[in-house]
Amino acid sequence: MSTEDRIERVESAFVMLSNLVQSHGERFDTHREWLNELGARMVELAAAQAELTAAQANTEQKLAALVDAQIRTEEELRRLSEAQDRSDQRMDSLADTVKRVLGARGGEEGL
Repeated sequence: MSTEDRIERVESAFVMLSNLVQSHGERFDTHREWLNELGARMVELAAAQAELTAAQANTEQKLAALVDAQIRTEEELRRLSEAQDRSDQRMDSLADTVKRVLGARGGEEGL
């Protein structure tokens, strides 16, 4: 192999190495862009997660308030039902008294 052949081979290898370095640099730049984009998305995701966490806490507070309101409503309905039962008993007692008084007076046929 002559000196000129060797020089040509070295020049060819140098050109090939230059092309590989350029290609590698382009791929490196692409990967760096991807990483930067991923970093930006991570920041967005973290912000969205923080918003969701706050919204979840707010929802849990509202749900607890609704549960408390439901418990109070059920208690009030129970009290109203008991009061209605007492009223019904009094009305029945009053009706019996009216019947007895009217019956004693002889006016039960009007009832």
